[in-house]
Amino acid sequence: MFALSDCCESGELRCSFPTKLSTVEALAAALHIAGFEEEAERLLSIFKWGPHFIVLNRELLERYAQARDSAEVVELQRSFIHQNGSDKC
Repeated sequence: MFALSDCCESGELRCSFPTKLSTVEALAAALHIAGFEEEAERLLSIFKWGPHFIVLNRELLERYAQARDSAEVVELQRSFIHQNGSDKC
């Protein structure tokens, strides 16, 4: 199981904070990481802000998808927090 704690939400009603994903963003992230990029984009296309989620998180999602195990995911999270701070994207 992978954690998605560092992805940033992209909805209009909230500021972008890591760990605060909507259900559709979390599902789209999981689809993207699992190799179902088209399905993730189709799901997000329902929302005006949806495509921005992939743009905002593309690099991190691709790095998660390449991780071999949960230890690599944790290391990616630590690196992300170190580079970007833990409170905002």
